[in-house]
Amino acid sequence: MRGRIMSQNNTQNLPKFQKKYLHKDFVENERDYWNMRGNLLKSYKGKWIAVHKGNVVAVSDDLFNITDEVGRLNCRAYIAKVGEEDRRVFI
Repeated sequence: MRGRIMSQNNTQNLPKFQKKYLHKDFVENERDYWNMRGNLLKSYKGKWIAVHKGNVVAVSDDLFNITDEVGRLNCRAYIAKVGEEDRRVFI
């Protein structure tokens, strides 16, 4: 819903049959992101960031750049545009 910040992880909204395909590392990184979000807003609002194991491992203004960086890191980071989590991005 536009204008409303989700108070829970995005994956919590998925049906059970889809949740079973998520890697536990990704789910943990997503949880960490939402736990860190208040602080992230202060430094990274409007930026794409990747969170892995409780740390910001990549930052970019561009979705393609950040996904490339996460690919080079070879991890299951959670990627979000800080402060704009409720927007849909189609690539």
